[in-house]
Amino acid sequence: MAQYVFYNEEIKKDYIRQKKATTIYAPNYMENIFSKATTYEEMLGKDICNWTVAEGIDYFKYLNVVADSTLIGINKIFRSYTQYCIERGMSVDNQNHFLEITRETIVNECVNRTMLDGMIITREDIEQGITIFTEPSDKFLILCIFEGIAGKDYQEILNLRYSDFEKISENEYVVHTCSGRTFPVSPLLVFYAEQSSRQTTYTMDSGRYWEVYGEHLDTVIKFKDTGRDVQKKYIGRRIYQRLFKLIKKMDLTKNLTAKYLANSGQIDMFQREAAKKKITPIEAVFDNEIYDRVSYIYTRVNSRKAFVNKFRDYLEPSAK
Repeated sequence: MAQYVFYNEEIKKDYIRQKKATTIYAPNYMENIFSKATTYEEMLGKDICNWTVAEGIDYFKYLNVVADSTLIGINKIFRSYTQYCIERGMSVDNQNHFLEITRETIVNECVNRTMLDGMIITREDIEQGITIFTEPSDKFLILCIFEGIAGKDYQEILNLRYSDFEKISENEYVVHTCSGRTFPVSPLLVFYAEQSSRQTTYTMDSGRYWEVYGEHLDTVIKFKDTGRDVQKKYIGRRIYQRLFKLIKKMDLTKNLTAKYLANSGQIDMFQREAAKKKITPIEAVFDNEIYDRVSYIYTRVNSRKAFVNKFRDYLEPSAK
């Protein structure tokens, strides 16, 4: 802990030691949270445990983050720490004001929604954006995240074969993933999957190229060294790094990430399903059948209320 400086250092070190022994919180995670709050504590002239509700909200705004989960996690630590201080007589009013800061407060008042505007894009944006890539595997990677293919450590992508796509009818396809999931995908994704599975070389922007290999002849995403015994978890990390570079190269919005690429796909699906039922996208989120379908395809969807609170601007009838 030597590299961290805390306000009321000893009590925070004692708290971290206790939590290290009794909870799953990583010490570095707690140390980082307290260290970042030090400047604000010094400015207010009081410990976190004595902050008011307004001061807590102001601090969360000051952090300038877009992920409500980040602030919710910090608030949980502050709640726990304040209770720890109350039990030791360190709180001025013996009130844990972080209990009054709810998930809804964080989503509605503390999240930087301006930055969020740079994180959500439409299907049209993506289909146009990927045209800058010459390699079909690059086009496929971006679109497959948008449509819900991923899996833990990107295993669904790494194990995907062109033969895993099934044509149901004209312009109607489904994918069968290695995790046992089957769901609809677009004809464009299938088109890029076929082209990608036929690749034998990958060409860089510099003009350099190398041969690529897959576990099977029709493996969709191949690498120059997957012909050897390379751990797929390691290659999954390379998928993440490649996605990061591709998203940056598309330059559609300044804050887009792989996570928000999937969120964009979720919003797109709620909008399309709403149109079919002639309801609003927000009503679609609260429609059990639609919500369950979206949750199945994307595996991770925020709770309905949290999803609507975070992405309301994109779910309203006048959405961007």
